[in-house]
Amino acid sequence: DPSSGTVLWCAGFITNRAELIQRASIDPAASDRGIIEAMYPRHGTNLARLIAGTCSWILWDGKRHELIAVRDRVGNFGLYYISRARAVWIASQVEPLLNCLPAPPRLNHRSIVAFVNQLTPRPCDTFYADIHRVEPGNVFRVGHSKIASMRYWRVETGPPLRLPSDNAYAERYRELLFDTVREYCSPGLPVGLTLSGGLDSTSVAAALRSVHCPTRITAFSWITPELPEADETHSASVVAKRLQLESIPIRADLHWPLSTRGGPTTYADAPLVGYYRECWDVTFQEVQRRGIKRLFSGHGGDNLFGCNAVAYPDLLLTGHWWALMRQLQVQAIDSPLTLLGLMRHRVLGPIIRTYLPNWRKISQAVAPWLKETHHSLYYEHLASLTHRGLGWRL
Repeated sequence: DPSSGTVLWCAGFITNRAELIQRASIDPAASDRGIIEAMYPRHGTNLARLIAGTCSWILWDGKRHELIAVRDRVGNFGLYYISRARAVWIASQVEPLLNCLPAPPRLNHRSIVAFVNQLTPRPCDTFYADIHRVEPGNVFRVGHSKIASMRYWRVETGPPLRLPSDNAYAERYRELLFDTVREYCSPGLPVGLTLSGGLDSTSVAAALRSVHCPTRITAFSWITPELPEADETHSASVVAKRLQLESIPIRADLHWPLSTRGGPTTYADAPLVGYYRECWDVTFQEVQRRGIKRLFSGHGGDNLFGCNAVAYPDLLLTGHWWALMRQLQVQAIDSPLTLLGLMRHRVLGPIIRTYLPNWRKISQAVAPWLKETHHSLYYEHLASLTHRGLGWRL
């Protein structure tokens, strides 16, 4: 906007458009970018609290000579920055920022140790010591005299939901799932989902078909004919047929880190290769090729269903101790953990992490195997992969 000196970049989308349009008396045809431009002069950085969805944005406020970077609530889109001396560089990807660093860039050993140990690096860290990440649900502000980060949203524990029966709980969950899916749909917009045929992705697929009935829905399923014991072709095809979904198979057994001629491909943002990254890259390429603008997934549904995450902490905290012991004894039959181990990892661990989130942090020190004999081997090979300057192929 030349009149105000405002420059705006945004990614993702706003799910509560109707609410914001009515609140600010904006043209219903306004884009998400237009909504932010219209509401920012009145609300400033408080606008971040009003926006729901996957929208991340960067704004230069010419009047205040201030840079504002807002990352969406759950971190679907990345925002990265370098702060050195009197300059700040910010970008939506890591790769452009590497050109602002001396070569070779310093690696962040803490993040690497966390990754190798299957732990999540700190939300503000990347694999590079001098490149930082704006945390999900945060506003990052750069002014003349200071740089500050402020949290505008976090997941909060709500009051206990008390309903008269299991059927009532199931119906309430169904309403919540369907309402959430409806918020992320737009009339006439082609949508897709990743479908395994399991309970989590099937639930999302059923909700999509219910709220998006007349529109084509494309299902992308990973299949593994060469690994029959892991192949989910049958279950995915049954769900796709029942819900009238266009089914697109992805040969996951042909897209794994060592399946590519010349070895695995590394990327500037993550020089270490995740096992499923090749499969996700191929999936996203298919999604883009078909012009799909919304991709739904049941990824992470194990947090609701199955044995990876269970209601054991709730049973303990609500006094249902006999039910807790019975369920633990059943799981202990097929679990590699003892009953004491299940109590520690499945019951007490989640409670401690929820109510005492800072009780245990990843050590700032580098693991011994990185310091000693393997350090040179680790650094030379990892650095050679890292400094190729490869970026996302999407």
